[in-house]
Amino acid sequence: MLRTLTRSLRTSAFRLNKNPLIHENGLYYGKFTKEEYEKAKAYVTTQYEKLEKDIKGTEHVREKVGKMPQFPSRAPAKRDITNLSDFFSEMIKTTGHIPLSAYMRQCLTHPEFGYYTTRNPLDATGGDFITSPEISSVFGEMIGIWLYSVWSSQGSPQSIRIVEFGPGKGTLMHDVVVVFNKFVQKSKVPVDIEVVLVEASHILRKEQWSLLCNESTPYETTQDGFNKSVSKWGNKVTWVDTEKDILEAPNTANYVLAHEFFDALPIKSFTKTEHGWREHVVEHTPSVINTQPKLEGASTGEENVAEDLKTEFHLTLSPKETPSSSIPTLSPRYRDLPEGSRIEVCADAEFYLSYICKLVNDYNKGAGAALIIDYGPANEIPSNSLRGIYKHKFVSPFYKPGEVDLSIDVDFENLKLLASPQVDVYGPTEQGDWLHEIGVGYRFDQLIKKANSMANKESIYESYLRLTSKDEKGMGKIYKFMGLLPKHSQRPVGFGVGESLARVNCHALVPKHNVRFASNLFNDQTPAPPKLPKEQQEEFEKLQKMANSQAAIDEYNRQIEETGAASSDFASSEGQTDVGLQTQYFKTIPEFEGEVNPETGEIGGPKQDPLRHNDWSFNGRVTDF
Repeated sequence: MLRTLTRSLRTSAFRLNKNPLIHENGLYYGKFTKEEYEKAKAYVTTQYEKLEKDIKGTEHVREKVGKMPQFPSRAPAKRDITNLSDFFSEMIKTTGHIPLSAYMRQCLTHPEFGYYTTRNPLDATGGDFITSPEISSVFGEMIGIWLYSVWSSQGSPQSIRIVEFGPGKGTLMHDVVVVFNKFVQKSKVPVDIEVVLVEASHILRKEQWSLLCNESTPYETTQDGFNKSVSKWGNKVTWVDTEKDILEAPNTANYVLAHEFFDALPIKSFTKTEHGWREHVVEHTPSVINTQPKLEGASTGEENVAEDLKTEFHLTLSPKETPSSSIPTLSPRYRDLPEGSRIEVCADAEFYLSYICKLVNDYNKGAGAALIIDYGPANEIPSNSLRGIYKHKFVSPFYKPGEVDLSIDVDFENLKLLASPQVDVYGPTEQGDWLHEIGVGYRFDQLIKKANSMANKESIYESYLRLTSKDEKGMGKIYKFMGLLPKHSQRPVGFGVGESLARVNCHALVPKHNVRFASNLFNDQTPAPPKLPKEQQEEFEKLQKMANSQAAIDEYNRQIEETGAASSDFASSEGQTDVGLQTQYFKTIPEFEGEVNPETGEIGGPKQDPLRHNDWSFNGRVTDF
């Protein structure tokens, strides 16, 4: 009892004293003795040192800072990032591997180092690739004819927008608007035509403005951040950063173009393993600069690493699930694929396609259309198509990030499946077939007839082959056209309406190709002979018999011109949409409006287009891809 009372009194006295007693060495013992304190201190110190050794070895943890990777590590506070390689290196050091889609997006659109935001990829001297509109203006003319045909079949709406996603230099839009405006003027139907260009690169915007607009026309920036001007034909021109900036206009019909747009969208790549779908991710290439350990159990995609190009990054297959690993399970297309299958999925393509379908359906009277032109398989799943394009050659997609264009095969089958519930889908149709059905042969025949030398005839013919041939050097097979129209629309020309229109016979004008347009030896790699309406079949058969003489060639060209004038009887009849369109084309389409060579009198490109100015051959832009 006495002991308890004494302890209680001592405790109460301690509580009454705000400051505990201080030992002469300055330590606050409280209720502990010095011996107890020293023992506890020694134990804590020993455990702390043991923990440091277990984590980092025998050296003190502060002595190791900066000598080995941190998890996660921090980039130096003020390190200068001068290119995308530095950017990716720091990102991977900080967060580990990155998704392929993130790598592609930064390579193409990074505001400081991205491929499309820092250069003109179609520059005449330093560009890395060439597109169909740059090969010949005839390509854009055919698309202009198609748009006019669809517009006419939909009741000729008096307010329309021609919208292009990824317009490049503006060459395609230039050629399309030239033809469309002339057709409209000929039809005398009043129509307000606005041009909308979805383009994030201000470098390319200036290129487009210089081609589409006069120098005297101001290039204005609105309060919303858009750029506006007026085309040389009087059309309102608007530039927007993204599709979300396109204003809704229910009283305006939208006609959308997307030429080589979907092939540059970021993708995710997956392989089906025994443990399910695994994502391909981007890591450092260990033999070059990688100081991080490789992902445990990961396999390197050696097909994408070119040692001679000194790539700093590579694809590797993640051994574990990533946040995106469930994406392939969402589509029945991938459900039954065998183990080892590799696929590419483009979520951005699905998003853009959905918005394009919305634009097609926006007009409250059921008019509108979209034309998608790109390369890729018609009914297969792309598997390993990512490639880099540098100075007209294919290179590793990891070579010089930000300085190399990246491209993939478009999954047309997936686009068709996604668009079908919203719009009528036509195609994909191979480019060579589509162009021939529109009438590209007639137009090239006109150009060849106007050419003043055999060399020019040969050059024009080579342009024709480049656009339509289905061999390895041509674009006629690998490129596809897909049309989107509102539900229950009339089937548009170009997608299987009747028989194809005439193929060009211009190779008969060039001796080295021999006279073959009357031959039965044509195949998929060689344009087929022309097909005429039944009423002219007898005359055509007579023409075939004279094919080996120059007189036959002259007679054929005369017959072609007469065909355009005589076809008017078929223009108004049902089932003859293509003939009527061709008749309109021959009556209204102008000859190529370019500059005249003062020495030879030959026609060349317009001054506004540096690539085609003084290009008397019409083919100066063709180069190996």
